[in-house]
Amino acid sequence: HVSPTGINAHDFKSYNAKPEFPSIFHIGALDWSPNQEGIGWFLKNCWDTLHKKYPELKFYIAGRNAPASIRNISEPNVVFLGEVDDAYAFMESKAVMIVPLLSGSGMRIKIIEGMALGKSIVSTSIGAEGIAVSHDKDIIIADDPQNYTAGIESLLDNFDKFEAIGRNAVKFVEENYDNLSISKALAAFYKELI
Repeated sequence: HVSPTGINAHDFKSYNAKPEFPSIFHIGALDWSPNQEGIGWFLKNCWDTLHKKYPELKFYIAGRNAPASIRNISEPNVVFLGEVDDAYAFMESKAVMIVPLLSGSGMRIKIIEGMALGKSIVSTSIGAEGIAVSHDKDIIIADDPQNYTAGIESLLDNFDKFEAIGRNAVKFVEENYDNLSISKALAAFYKELI
């Protein structure tokens, strides 16, 4: 029996600000090379198409220890914030979370936290690795630029879908990653052993 890493889902209920819509954001340690690589890939392959279709759309980048290559990005409507005081409040204030990882391993706690906050998330398969999410229900998963861009567009063009994915994400976390749910499942497992 394997128990997943858990969070206290009720801790995320206090954050219910209306997000800036439309907006896109990335949050994570910016000294981690897979995050740098993913942001670069997104800007090179997806951002221009999105910016042309949605001229007012902003892409916010938050995280600590950013190298100059990220701090000095000069793409239109890309806003570098650096380390933010309250990561959850920042995440709540923006609409679509992106996780464009092309390398790296391990479960992304930031995806679980984003889902707990009701974020609509577009991730690569590598970004969602280790999380048994359903594509186009709990999260959108895309691995090539065309589908990644289309996944974001599907959320920006359809507010009902944007909200539904966020609601499904919260439910998914409550059922699978909440410490209370994990404890109950573990207790049931131990009872079976007795």
